[in-house]
Amino acid sequence: MSACQQQYWTEMTEFGWESNYLLELIQRDETLHRRIDVILAVASSASISGWAIWSELGFVWAGVIAASQVIATVRHVFSLRERLHKCPRYRVELEQLLLAAERDWFDVAEGIVDERRIHEMRISLRERKAEAEYRCLGELTIPSDSTLSTRADQLTRDYFIARYPGRNS
Repeated sequence: MSACQQQYWTEMTEFGWESNYLLELIQRDETLHRRIDVILAVASSASISGWAIWSELGFVWAGVIAASQVIATVRHVFSLRERLHKCPRYRVELEQLLLAAERDWFDVAEGIVDERRIHEMRISLRERKAEAEYRCLGELTIPSDSTLSTRADQLTRDYFIARYPGRNS
């Protein structure tokens, strides 16, 4: 395999990895967002019913209110809502780029296209990725998480082993 073919393969597998990483991030963030919403709902209900026990367990009621206020304030710092809005759109774009790369992989792998054309195809995919990233994410940065990264590694390996048997990463 030529260096250009290897670069194309690497680019293609990175689209898969990034898509898988975003999937894991989205799933984690959705779970966290639901948990925060439940905590805030319970705290709100507890605050309302807390009036009944104010005289006897005032410190409990005060603690519930304080905790819910901290959670409500801190949740905006972590950009959960923004990530949950923007990341799924970007993931769809990455999936489309992966499919486009896979569509052309046969011609690349079989040497049907020359190295100059492989380079142009690879750069075109990277340009489209940069445009999609800016369009979908804007200034939002994606957090790094080793657990999510490990899961994305496995999902990506499984995906490419299933579709390209005998091909070493």
